[in-house]
Formats: sequence, C-alpha cells, structure tokens
Amino acid sequence: MEPIAKTILERFQVRKSAQQKIAFYHWLETLCKENGTACRVETGGLLNSRNIILGNPDTAEILLTAHYDTCARMPFPNLLFPRNILLTLLAQLGVLLPIFFIWGVAVALAAQLIEAQEFYWPVYGAGLLAFMLCMMAGPANPHTANDNTSGVVTVLRTWFALSAEQRAKTACVLFDYEELGLIGSARFVKCHPKAAKEALVLNFDCVSDGDSILFVSKPGAAHHPLFHTLQKACETTAANGKACHFYPSKSTFYPSDQMNFKRGIGVAAFHKKKLGYRIGRIHTVRDTVYDEQNIDLLVAAVSGWISQTEESA
Repeated sequence: MEPIAKTILERFQVRKSAQQKIAFYHWLETLCKENGTACRVETGGLLNSRNIILGNPDTAEILLTAHYDTCARMPFPNLLFPRNILLTLLAQLGVLLPIFFIWGVAVALAAQLIEAQEFYWPVYGAGLLAFMLCMMAGPANPHTANDNTSGVVTVLRTWFALSAEQRAKTACVLFDYEELGLIGSARFVKCHPKAAKEALVLNFDCVSDGDSILFVSKPGAAHHPLFHTLQKACETTAANGKACHFYPSKSTFYPSDQMNFKRGIGVAAFHKKKLGYRIGRIHTVRDTVYDEQNIDLLVAAVSGWISQTEESA
C-alpha cells in the first residue's frame, strides 16, 4: 500500500477529537517539511474549526479539498442515490421512521405504566433530539476508509505529486466539521472570498468504494476555462473497469463541501446497481473498503491535468 495511505489508515483513521486532529496535523506538518512544502492550520469560527491548508489559496487557480473530520458511528449506513433524490429520501425515511415509531411506542407504554401521560410529548421529543445529536456528534466511527480517509489521501498524494511550479497555482484544504453541516468549508469561504468565487474546486469525499466515479459539477465549475480539460483527463485516464462520469449539480445531488463554492465539483465513487448509482457502508463499522485503484486513477488524472494546464499557461 502507498505510504501516505498506509500511515493514515493505521495511525490516523479516526480524526474526531481535538487531540486526534492535532496529532494528525503534526504528522502532516512533518511530512510537508520533508517534501519541501509548508502547511498551516486556520482556527476559528463556529466550534473553533481547524482547517488545514497547503499552498496559498488566495492566489491558486485550483483548489483540491476534502474533509478530514470523522463522522459518528451509526448502526445503519447513510444511503445515497445521487441521481435519484426521491429514492434517497425514501431510503432515509425507511431507516428513520421505524426508529421514531418504536421510540414512540416505548414512551407511550412507559407513560401508561407510571400514569403520566402529560410527559409523553416532552419525553418523546427529548429522545428524538438526543438521537439526532448522536447521529451528528456521537462516538466516532472507528472505520473511515471511504468516508473520508480516501478523500484526504487523494488530496495529499496529488499535492506531493506536483512540482513546485505546479503547486504555485494549486492549493489544498482539508476541511473540519463537514459532518456537522459543512462548517469548516463555510468558515474557509468567509476567510477567503476570492478563492471561494474564482478557483475551480475539486472536493474528494468517499472516493474508494465503487467503480463509478462521479464528478458533480456546479454551473460555475462547468463554465470555468479548465473544466473541459479536466473532464477529458479524467475520462481518458479511467481503466481496469473504472469509469469517470460528469453530471451537473442541478440533476445530481451529492451533499459535501463543494456546495459552498461557486465553482465546486464534488467527486465520489459509487456502485452502479439496478436502481442507479448508490453509496453505502459509510457512517458504520463496515466502512472498511479502500480500493487503491480509485485513488491511483484520481491522482494520475488530476496531477496530469494540472501539469498540462501549467505547460499551456
């Protein structure tokens, strides 16, 4: 296994507490020094997020991004069908509604036993609130191979594959608190408004489990002068049963940090089933699939594309 991936999977797969994030950053800081580049942490905003930055995002034409925070562990996967929003909603409701119903029955029985019906709704509401908080901020999922160690590794491997000249037009950002509502990327946009509006942003989130790699592009990204060369580089690099597909965000739903950027592109891997593209396993202990071929493909395609844009400049 490639050294960066091996180290993160073995030592820094969980990045949820402040101590875990700091330990990961210190390792990355050492790695950057060994490779003749610098990294820094921008701290602040809601929940005191810690965004890790490599390069200068304020002068970069291209931003390579991923969230590095770890989600809470859940007993069921976060199912997503990006080309079918209705099916995604039904899948989510299919998991949540039985839980809400069972909890409601349990509270009703308890209220009847203690003859305190007036407490039903307060207890029921408090239980649902506690459940939602656990979904977002509960104990860390111990396995994050796909969500989002894969994205972090893709960003770092691509960065270290670039020359000094290529890094001058590129920057990398590892966002904090994506799992709590895109908080880190929102903070970045506030601190770097020019980059948020003008840079072409490739956000890698869950790219190692699935043979179909989707690039979900906002309208501003599709109009960027480098977009079509990126599309060609990715589609022509795909091999060994892998395929890259570009879809507009108007018809494809993928909730991740690229949504905060005018020229954002969300990159994720999916399995193609009878019902269409699907992502599963994430947010559970089954998130252990790390297909290094996906990361190799993306690193080769994106670093090659950046090299071409630098040569043609």
